[in-house]
Amino acid sequence: MPDRVVPISPQQRRLWLLHSLHPRLPLYNGPVAHEIRGELDVPMLEQSIRALISRHAALRTGFSVVDDQPVQVVSERLEFTLPVHDLRGDPDSLRARVREAAAAPFDLERPGVFDFRLFRSADEEWTLLLNLHHIVTDGWSNAVIAEEIGRGYADALAGRPPAAEEPGHGYAEYGAALAERLADGLAERQLAYWSEHLSGAPDLLRLPLDRPRPARQRFHGELLDFALDAGLAERVRQTAARHRTTDYVVLLAAFTLLMHTYTGERDVVVGAPVSNRDDEALDRTVGFFVNILPLRSRSRRGESFSEYLQRCRATFIGGFRNQAVPFDEIVKVTDSQGSLGHSPLVQAVFGYHQQSAPVLPLEGLRTSRWNVPTGFVQTDLEFDLARAGDGSVAGIIAYDSDLFDETTIARLGANYRALLEGALADPQSPLDRLELRSAEEIRFDREVNATAAEFPADACLHELFEAQVERTPDDVAVVSESAQLSYRELDARAEALARRLRARGVGPERAVGICLERSVELVVGLLGILKAGGAYLPLDPASPPARIRQILADAAAPVLLVDRALGEEIDAASVGAEPLDPAAAPDPAALDAAFPSEGTVHRPHPENLVSVYYTSGSTGMPKGVASRHRGWVNRMVWMQRRHRLARGETVLHKTTLTFDDSALEIFWPLSVGGRVAVLEPGRHRDPLAVLEAATRYESVYLQVVPSMLSAVLDLVEQAPERVPPRLRNTTSSGEALTSATVERFHRLMPGALHNTWGATEVSIDSTCHTCGAADETAAGPVSLGRPFDNNTVHVLDRELRPVPVGVVGDLYIGGLGLARGYLNDPARTAGAFLPDPFRPGERLYRTGDQGFLHPDGGFRFVGRSDHQVKIRGMRVELGEIETVLLGHPQVKEAVVVIAEGGPVQRLVAFVTAVDPADPPGFDAVREHAKEWLPHYMIPAQLVVEDSFPLNANGKVDRRALKVPEPPAGSQASGGEAPRTPSEQFVAGVWRELLGVERIGAEDGFFVLGGHSLVATRFTARVRQRLGVEFPLVTLYSEPTVRATARTLEELVAQKLAADEQVAER
Repeated sequence: MPDRVVPISPQQRRLWLLHSLHPRLPLYNGPVAHEIRGELDVPMLEQSIRALISRHAALRTGFSVVDDQPVQVVSERLEFTLPVHDLRGDPDSLRARVREAAAAPFDLERPGVFDFRLFRSADEEWTLLLNLHHIVTDGWSNAVIAEEIGRGYADALAGRPPAAEEPGHGYAEYGAALAERLADGLAERQLAYWSEHLSGAPDLLRLPLDRPRPARQRFHGELLDFALDAGLAERVRQTAARHRTTDYVVLLAAFTLLMHTYTGERDVVVGAPVSNRDDEALDRTVGFFVNILPLRSRSRRGESFSEYLQRCRATFIGGFRNQAVPFDEIVKVTDSQGSLGHSPLVQAVFGYHQQSAPVLPLEGLRTSRWNVPTGFVQTDLEFDLARAGDGSVAGIIAYDSDLFDETTIARLGANYRALLEGALADPQSPLDRLELRSAEEIRFDREVNATAAEFPADACLHELFEAQVERTPDDVAVVSESAQLSYRELDARAEALARRLRARGVGPERAVGICLERSVELVVGLLGILKAGGAYLPLDPASPPARIRQILADAAAPVLLVDRALGEEIDAASVGAEPLDPAAAPDPAALDAAFPSEGTVHRPHPENLVSVYYTSGSTGMPKGVASRHRGWVNRMVWMQRRHRLARGETVLHKTTLTFDDSALEIFWPLSVGGRVAVLEPGRHRDPLAVLEAATRYESVYLQVVPSMLSAVLDLVEQAPERVPPRLRNTTSSGEALTSATVERFHRLMPGALHNTWGATEVSIDSTCHTCGAADETAAGPVSLGRPFDNNTVHVLDRELRPVPVGVVGDLYIGGLGLARGYLNDPARTAGAFLPDPFRPGERLYRTGDQGFLHPDGGFRFVGRSDHQVKIRGMRVELGEIETVLLGHPQVKEAVVVIAEGGPVQRLVAFVTAVDPADPPGFDAVREHAKEWLPHYMIPAQLVVEDSFPLNANGKVDRRALKVPEPPAGSQASGGEAPRTPSEQFVAGVWRELLGVERIGAEDGFFVLGGHSLVATRFTARVRQRLGVEFPLVTLYSEPTVRATARTLEELVAQKLAADEQVAER
């Protein structure tokens, strides 16, 4: 009889399309290996499999294209011989050989898209590989196949004839009936449900990744065993019974909660596989019935697990009642953005079976089974669990190994187990009280934050200096080009200034402005303020006088240390601050009259203010960070423990005073007998001046921001002799440090490179990481390291719960380093300094940074919460894009901003070039970005700068970057029309298929309304009209008219060249 041609089923259509996109990948292979022990009768097994093939039409089916439509081609007969591989000479190769066979891709056009083969590893040890493409089977069908092979084997051994007819309805009949029902209004009704259910839902589940997501999904993957013990599984069943739902819904609810935690999103979509067999007559039919339901979950604050479970139950029931419409059709009615980087709408799937997959029931033989990894997976993450015979729940977690490490998935599994245990222990407890971490992670977090260390807690910052004066009075304390003071001289001058300040009412809790250029006099001024009991208030002489007056008034500073000329310009007296020139000689008689006895001096306490640093405020009014002596003393003591500055060694003071790192360059060396070398005013932005000063003064320590470090490395690369010979430690702070900078430092500079992180609100910094070889190739910013002595760092979610290791959250800092708050601003203080949920009576500072705790115990920076943006509804972290751009060999620095001008949001990338004579081009950078980023994260414009504008603290000033005008858009908005014949051809076909009248040369197929099935029709039209095969995957990676036309021109040229060669022969 001739082959039957029947329509493809709605479910098969999706798999056929996906296979067409990736025909050489075994994405939808479903291999299972059955181990057999005993005397196997191979001919009888072969006979059983032949009968199975004869009985089920799906096993004799291939797939073809007729009139632009995929169809099933069912053969009436299919010859089969069971291959047997004898490995008794090399039994250790068994697993590798099975895996190799399982990973071979299928040719869907050939009837019988399965591979059954037998491996013999010993006389009575066999492995039967049953590998079928999912387009003809599913989990339910695999159980039927195993059962029927076993029954057929028993029949063959007994001499009974095999059952000849396919039981129940055939698969082709099922597909036709379903298509008819869908066309008869069912699809319209169900799609209306899904359209409402998924309106505004996120397209991407942003799980924390170990590596950047490739722009084109490669589907590399592995499997990890996972289980829940019988006791926990029993509690699942009991909870399900109390809530009148199923085990699956309880397990699914816990999974969606885990996804909320891992993504930090309140709105997530996960996939739920359903058997889609709504007729008992289909129970014994082999075929692909399964559908994926994209179930949406939205968490609510204050909700209990019991309440959340009820909502999940309702969501599942709603989805289950609308399961007939294929997943691909659901995607089309959503706003899901097409992307080659991830599967549409659903990237995490949770499946559960009431019974474990059966072992092969071969009479007289012992059998077991194992899932064969092919090295490929279909999506980012998939749980496939089943109820086991011993009452436990067991299965596998399939994961994309391009994105995740095995250890990450193991932690995720442990977090799921911990979440489930906590939820079931008290279902009425609010979700925000659930502990999501495993016991091991809790211990690990405590270990990372076990930072208690001894330090002089009863000392004030200046008293460390005074103690050093007693030890080394005649050593040089501070030096500049024009002056030098010993410890004794510096102390005397600072004390004289302190007496003048006391005479003007300065004492504990009074802020004193200091607006001096970097100089020896500046160091005298700082110590004088502290000795007087006051707190120093640094002001930049380059700041506008109005801003200086604004800050002085807010701090109620009674005095401003300033030279006479600048003091007149500032007019500090107008806001109640008396200008005082610290260089002016004091009147000893007047000082003695004001302070006849030292006993009247009110000395500060370690809890008193040491400094008030004003930083930018979101309201436009700067905010004053009020820090305490105790935190700064702890920081200086830690600096000495870490870096071991020896007596007489030099630290270069180069940082602007208004940047808190400057305090380290001054107070740390003066507290341990070191020497402060002062860089001349105005030269801190000149990397050559910094190198020359570090060499001249023999500095052993250098504190820089990454942008300055990069400039220093540029100079050293050109002239290695500029390296400061005594340099032992360099610290990068203030911005994210890149792996490329670490590599250059290790290649060009002496000593160690340290990366620190923190904030002015926490005594300058709170963590430190000493960079090693691994940091030279790190993905993303370099590790922030572990907390300093007596500091803690926590990664918390919105409810201030600790998140698991590796999960991104908000970074909070606690411990002794915390500032008191913002001066005279209790509202801002309460918003940033929160009660510590782990240590009653203490506080945490909300940094505004986001990051995660790495398994190595160090923290990683991901970005600022205020650098997160949304583009077409997709959450985008600008730092992620910047990291990818830095991977381009011609890009030295990168900053990405979002521009709102024009008809749509657009991303603008600013870069500097490694070689200014050979700057990166937009096309080259864009092609590089496409390797790693989805299309909506690729910058629309590139601006190459000679250098980036920096603020007073040496950080990149994003607000000073000049965003260019938007580029021309599509023809509909005034953009360029298709010009070449090939562009006009593509636009014409798209008009036919999409019903869009005006199409521009840069318009995208999917933006115009295209989807996967229309894409296949486009390739069919190209085949018909031009006689070339257009790769479907190209339409996803290069979806514009112009790019598609360019590809067509290449394909036609290749065809013409091939035709000419044939003609010449």
